[in-house]
Amino acid sequence: MPVLGRWSALGEEEPLAPEQRDEAQAHLLLARGGVLARELAQGDWGRLRHALLRMEYGGEVVRGYFVEGLSGEQYALAEALADLGAPPARRAEPHVLVNVADPANLWGRVFPLTGADGARVAAPRIPTSWLVCRAGRPVLLAEGQGRDLTPLAGWEPADLPGVVAALQEVMDRPLLLRPVRRLEILRWAGRPVRETPALAALAGAGFSADGPRLTWDGYPGPRSA
Repeated sequence: MPVLGRWSALGEEEPLAPEQRDEAQAHLLLARGGVLARELAQGDWGRLRHALLRMEYGGEVVRGYFVEGLSGEQYALAEALADLGAPPARRAEPHVLVNVADPANLWGRVFPLTGADGARVAAPRIPTSWLVCRAGRPVLLAEGQGRDLTPLAGWEPADLPGVVAALQEVMDRPLLLRPVRRLEILRWAGRPVRETPALAALAGAGFSADGPRLTWDGYPGPRSA
């Protein structure tokens, strides 16, 4: 059986002092997101803030207010500030499938999810809910392991082929790592998927019609009309 989940190797050296442990945690979170604030601390912010202040005095981080939506003071790596101030890249950004329950996912936990109609979207942090993101912003919520698809505020019609490809990549994983035996899509934006403009793109990507649902098992072969 393969090793599943998130694992970290633990050494046999002497345990860290509390201050060293706090700084190690701060370095880990900064390496993950570039910017660290109360909502991203995942623990005792007062304790972690003292470590960040020591790092600021040592020139390792910069203190200020950098990201809208995060409360209070924020601490950032210098290279992260350069990325925040850079203009959007002109190259095409890939669409990436992210599990809503992933600890590194901030959407739906720190930053709210908004639908294409502007209404707030609730996304329970459970393994059967996924997000498709482009350039770090969610464009589609897939619930029930892909059965219900909801375009989000960042959605553009040009996203459709990339979203379909990102969903299909679930079936490219090794057999034991697939969350489902096959993808089944029933609804798009609250409507039966076969009554929406997404039908043509999904059928063109190889999804087959099975009653009211569209399915994809990852294997080429004849498809029903």
